[in-house]
Amino acid sequence: MTYKYTETSELTGVEEGTFLDPIAKCASEFAFAAARSLRCKVGVLRGNTLGRHYYLYDDDCPVAYARVGHAATQDTNSDNFYYVHSPAVNNERYTDYNDNRHMTMTKSFDKALENVRRYVRRPNLLALANHYWGSIARMNFNSETSEERQKVASKARDISTEDATLLELENLYRSGYEFTVATLAERVREWIAAKDEAALSSRDRTDDVVFVHFKPDGSHQACRFRKKDIWSTIGAEDAVVLEDLPEPVTQRVAALTICEDRSHVDLVGTRIAADCFVVYA
Repeated sequence: MTYKYTETSELTGVEEGTFLDPIAKCASEFAFAAARSLRCKVGVLRGNTLGRHYYLYDDDCPVAYARVGHAATQDTNSDNFYYVHSPAVNNERYTDYNDNRHMTMTKSFDKALENVRRYVRRPNLLALANHYWGSIARMNFNSETSEERQKVASKARDISTEDATLLELENLYRSGYEFTVATLAERVREWIAAKDEAALSSRDRTDDVVFVHFKPDGSHQACRFRKKDIWSTIGAEDAVVLEDLPEPVTQRVAALTICEDRSHVDLVGTRIAADCFVVYA
């Protein structure tokens, strides 16, 4: 199971010393001890009250580092444990499709802090690219070609379901043949127009895309990788770190800055948020 990051924009920062009950007090004290160790902030999901689950994050990172807390985390009993939920944890007691696969638990406060120092780290560039490609951008990019294919297929079905017939009609149309049946002539014209439009667009689409994250100080981190499907993870061997952004990339990013977050523009890319973009290379 791929670890599902929580985005910093979904969090509300909390102050130390606020809690609702003894168990929540344990969770809060653990979360802030972890934050002091990592020199980061503590937050809860926006709209949630303070309780037993907290997120470790920083303003200059678009996703939270980890979730920590003190709660009942096992289905088999109701005991409360200090837990760390992080992508670095690989708990083989659970199947790879169980979210607890990424959780380590203990009843010891000190051991829990050791787990924080061992398993919690700032998400790197590859982790960010994987998260935003898989959760938002991939579907947007794939929808461009899928919508075009569906349009071409629909126009073709209006004429025939036989490939040989369609091929013959296309050859006739492109050779300048004048069809005597007006309805057929119009349907062939619309089908060929949709087919040519899709072919033209495909030439403007690169197989590679670039993920860009702009930091609060104005600097950026970026990587280029080949478009992947929903089941694929971008590996280190798939991505190339970009120190400088090529001109076409900066132009596409600039074009997306006038769009709303999570907007997609065909042949340009997706604006993930104010500081994150995925664009054609």
